[in-house]
Amino acid sequence: NYLRPWSGGRYLEPSAGDGRMVHAIRQACDDCTIDACEIEPTMHERIVAAGSSIVGKDFTAYTPGKIYDGVLMNPPFNKKQDAKHIEHAYSLLRPG
Repeated sequence: NYLRPWSGGRYLEPSAGDGRMVHAIRQACDDCTIDACEIEPTMHERIVAAGSSIVGKDFTAYTPGKIYDGVLMNPPFNKKQDAKHIEHAYSLLRPG
């Protein structure tokens, strides 16, 4: 209930898994652009079916610049990767 994407916004799900968060964004905003990264290729079809484009596999190597209005994520916590993922996600947000 905290996600409030706006019409025409561009959003990223950096570790999309089976596309559940992509689906949540799509439910909240049917005309948003949603991009996703997912390292597991067997999940790509589900993510696209949920309403997203696949823009990369390894999120930490994805560097499009500051182009997103929001990032919705559940970062991996194993091997303390969460901080690295959160910092990288922050670097992809538009100013403001």
